[in-house]
Amino acid sequence: MHQVKVFWPITRLLPPSFISSFLKHQTFKLVPIKKICSLQHKEVEGFAIICPIHPDEITKQDDEMILETIISAGLISEKFSLRLLGLAGYFGVVADRKPMLYRHMKTAITSGAAFSAWTAYEAAFKACRKNKLELKQAVLTVISPANAVGTLCSRKFAENVGRIILTGETADKLENVRQYIQSGTLIHVDIEEDEAKAIGQADIVVNSSTTNSDGFDPAWLKPRSIVCDISTFQNLAETTAKRLDVTAINCKTVSLPLNSSLGAELDLPQHTICPVLAETMLLALEENFVNFSLGESVNPDKLDYIANIASRHGFEISVPGAEIT
Repeated sequence: MHQVKVFWPITRLLPPSFISSFLKHQTFKLVPIKKICSLQHKEVEGFAIICPIHPDEITKQDDEMILETIISAGLISEKFSLRLLGLAGYFGVVADRKPMLYRHMKTAITSGAAFSAWTAYEAAFKACRKNKLELKQAVLTVISPANAVGTLCSRKFAENVGRIILTGETADKLENVRQYIQSGTLIHVDIEEDEAKAIGQADIVVNSSTTNSDGFDPAWLKPRSIVCDISTFQNLAETTAKRLDVTAINCKTVSLPLNSSLGAELDLPQHTICPVLAETMLLALEENFVNFSLGESVNPDKLDYIANIASRHGFEISVPGAEIT
């Protein structure tokens, strides 16, 4: 709601019950983003296209309406000769479910799934080092892994943890993810339908849920466990903060190179950007204007590819409050 009030100031004066109706009659806001210079002395600039949908209403839209909104944003991108469109939040989730969307777009698109998955892995890696937890012996629980971010993240962790537990989805979806992980590694992967039991066994919990609900109880967590929240609506990070013996990391912020600033109020800490926009910028810096993270089965090689580009250009995983070095 903060961004709604920033980009449509009149909503500050409206009763909350009228804001959704008001937004239905508004058009996109095009917000310039300042030129960002990377460590490689390359520059990138563009626009944030702000969609007039109330945050509480977005998941009530059916996929076809969300796709129409994305296509409309694509037309704006085309009009301003923008060559790459990054889809943040729930828009990226729907685009991954409907990857044939690209056939309706002249502008290349990405959901940011590859770099989003990397932020969770890198944040957990740094937290393990700080907490003196041996990653190779750690038990990882992934909540709601049956999406592009969750699947990629699970696959990356499979190279470095001792055991993986999947939970928070239907049994058939969890089995599909389990088979995908084990197709590329020998790690032991378990399915646990009891979410409390799955979380209670974990040294590291990664939440990649795409739903706006919170049935999570912080009491389920082991003492000194690490929670990485890469979910669409960021429910778990705030809830977990009540446990002072747990390291809770909101994996939605990436530090910009050279202490840069976007010059636009996008509800992010200063000098940071969300992983989706970071991935979009990184591809632009490499002049790689292609459909990149799109679909629920993204090639895992893309995760390492985008992480290497980020390192080269000076985009770093930010873990506010965790004091990880």
